[in-house]
Amino acid sequence: MHELSLVYEILRTVDAAARENQLSRVTRVGVVVGKMSSVLPDSLTFSFDAVKNEVPTWTPGVFTEARLEVETRDVEAHCRLCGHLFVLGPDLACPKCGAATLDLAGGTELYIDSFDGE
Repeated sequence: MHELSLVYEILRTVDAAARENQLSRVTRVGVVVGKMSSVLPDSLTFSFDAVKNEVPTWTPGVFTEARLEVETRDVEAHCRLCGHLFVLGPDLACPKCGAATLDLAGGTELYIDSFDGE
């Protein structure tokens, strides 16, 4: 379950940004997770809720009321033959021309998109 180590890094990064912006608490953390990132959104959320108040190096109480919002992104592909950009389906071929010469154009993302606090 590598989501736990990802959550620690997310919380460390947001805690540092909250301190820089003189926020005493964070209420929401938004992350973007691509469907091919090998990250399970439910495991990420579970890990976030399990450890958000457990690490003493973070600002005390900063994450007490925080919730994690996970936005998932579909796997997108770009056809090398016709240039069509599309959401990749199970057939692994371009729906416009049928070619299987594709480049991934999205769906591997994993990043902190935003956070809210006071």
